[in-house]
Amino acid sequence: MILLVIGPIGFGMRRYGPPVLPAVIGVILGPAAEQQLRRTLQISDGNVSGLVNTPFSVTVYAIVVLIVAWPLIGRPVVRLRGGRNAAEESRTVSGG
Repeated sequence: MILLVIGPIGFGMRRYGPPVLPAVIGVILGPAAEQQLRRTLQISDGNVSGLVNTPFSVTVYAIVVLIVAWPLIGRPVVRLRGGRNAAEESRTVSGG
């Protein structure tokens, strides 16, 4: 039954472009991460601040946010830089 569900998902990912490897890693590491989250919440009596109570964890979360947000932030920055350079080049080529 699982193969009937995961097979078309894998085919669609291969066909339409999203990488398959991150999904496979997520399937493998997901249960372990969920178990560690449960342990952390049990130790901290359900208090979510137990996840961010050290400078190391805050630093890791900040890096993860930057990695995830970079494609969203990077595209407009590159377009702006590319647009300015193209406009400047067209002025110099046209003699303006």
